[in-house]
Amino acid sequence: MLDAQNGIAYMKLTSFQKTTSRDVDAALWSLHGQGMRWLVIDLRRNPGGLLNAAVEIADKFLPTGVIVSTRVRSTREDYDYQAHSVVRGRVPLVV
Repeated sequence: MLDAQNGIAYMKLTSFQKTTSRDVDAALWSLHGQGMRWLVIDLRRNPGGLLNAAVEIADKFLPTGVIVSTRVRSTREDYDYQAHSVVRGRVPLVV
């Protein structure tokens, strides 16, 4: 918690790897238990990582719509990643 009195939580994501989604889930549960009312997600100096991991994280916070689209030479391999999660415990978010 960045500011426990006001319920401001801080989460720094340093990369998007296989376990990142699970780690974010655990952190969010913990922060909610500590009274999180606001969330700051810090992506500075995050070099990226696995596309699927980044999509899973975005899907936790976006209720609907396109998260990201990939376009390659063969249109058969184009793909739109859609948000489809039920966003629970919504709090104001700053990224």
